[in-house]
Amino acid sequence: MFLEMTALSFVVAWLRGGRLKADFGLKQMWLAPVAYLLQVVNYLVVPPVLNIPVTALSYLLLFYFAWLNLENQGVRLILIGMLLNAVVIAANGGRLPVDIDTGSRIGVDVQELVGSVSAKHAPLNDQSRLKFLGDVVPVPFPKPRMISVGDIFALMGTFFLVQDLMGKTIVLMKSEEPGK
Repeated sequence: MFLEMTALSFVVAWLRGGRLKADFGLKQMWLAPVAYLLQVVNYLVVPPVLNIPVTALSYLLLFYFAWLNLENQGVRLILIGMLLNAVVIAANGGRLPVDIDTGSRIGVDVQELVGSVSAKHAPLNDQSRLKFLGDVVPVPFPKPRMISVGDIFALMGTFFLVQDLMGKTIVLMKSEEPGK
């Protein structure tokens, strides 16, 4: 879903007249792609015994990147999403609970989760903690999937970050100093 949102964000910014800036203004930019690459490698080739440590390393790199770039509103929203996901993952033994009943109703392939766990997910059940923060939000289009509240914040942050990177910043909140 993040790839689709990133692509859509670039298209929207381009349609709004945006162009990529030469200088993104983000510190240690390399951290974000390395962290996401770790998650892809973790999903595709890392043995299950290493999934939790690799996921933790990826999150640490992303948290550090976000911490360095807190002045950007998109990064702040992404950080909120990451924190929400990290809390529910930590509360559930390193895996994000997924509502497989809702997922199967909207057409998500949940077979790998039925009665087991995957590298990053586990079925939502009575023992799951902070259920409302798990993958419980159905997204039937364009491809059926389940997402979390944290994912929603991260997706919004991605949209605002790309708008900013293309010179078409959207200000969510404008603070005003007293007396002006």
